[in-house]
Amino acid sequence: GWVKFDILIGQNGRIVSYAVVDSSNDQQFNRASEENLTHMIYRPYLINGIPVQVKASTGMSFSVEGSAPGMGGNNRP
Repeated sequence: GWVKFDILIGQNGRIVSYAVVDSSNDQQFNRASEENLTHMIYRPYLINGIPVQVKASTGMSFSVEGSAPGMGGNNRP
């Protein structure tokens, strides 16, 4: 799954606000992406050496690795 966000990055590099702008429409991926996004810290954007808030866009994609037993993967003991 994937999720695209519009974000507002604060002067301290933390996300002040965000909005989901597009996704693969999987609510589980959306929730996991939002949880992950709230922990991200960016390098503050500087104008003349002074940190300022800035709008940006970002995205996340998720994939499931491996296979569950009986689902066609390598199930050797």
